[in-house]
Amino acid sequence: GAYGINYVFWNLTDEAFFQAFPDGPPVYDNVERDASQFSFVLFDGPHEDNAVLREIEYFAHLQPPRGAVWMFDNPEQYNHDTLVEPVILGHGFQLQYSGWKRIYKKVA
Repeated sequence: GAYGINYVFWNLTDEAFFQAFPDGPPVYDNVERDASQFSFVLFDGPHEDNAVLREIEYFAHLQPPRGAVWMFDNPEQYNHDTLVEPVILGHGFQLQYSGWKRIYKKVA
């Protein structure tokens, strides 16, 4: 894609996506392969504690590379700071921006 970015939008529920692509979705360069690592993930699904935690665990099990960025939409709509953020930090991410979104970067 442009600037070396391969942007794909999957219009599925979280559960359907996780079940359909347990090891990452297919991507097509010259041949089909699984996308098992993501350099950027926007978490903008159900704004509920358990749903966000499931999303985190799904993408964490794919071993995000150092430098990966995770962005969380509407953190004020769930227990982001007290429940979700400690889990994110435990996966080697560091807070980069705290405002109307929360942005974390993989540092470890």
